[in-house]
Amino acid sequence: MEKRFNILIVEKDFNVGELLKEFLQNEEFHIELSTHANQAREKFITGNFPVCVISLDPDAPEEELNLAKELKA
Repeated sequence: MEKRFNILIVEKDFNVGELLKEFLQNEEFHIELSTHANQAREKFITGNFPVCVISLDPDAPEEELNLAKELKA
C-alpha cells in the first residue's frame, strides 16, 4: 500500500513521540520524529512535510513555541 503523505512530529519526550509515530505509520503515513526544535526546523526546511505536529505542553521551551510560530507563518 502506498504511503499517504509525510508528517513531521515534534515531541520532546522520545517515548511519546515513538508512540505517535507507530500509530500513524500503521495508518500508512510516512513519519519523521524530532525531539528538538532546531532538528525539526532543519527537517521541515529540507523535507516535504505538508503536516507538522508540534506537541506543546505548559512547560514547552521557548524554542518550541518559536518553531510553532515560524511554521504557522
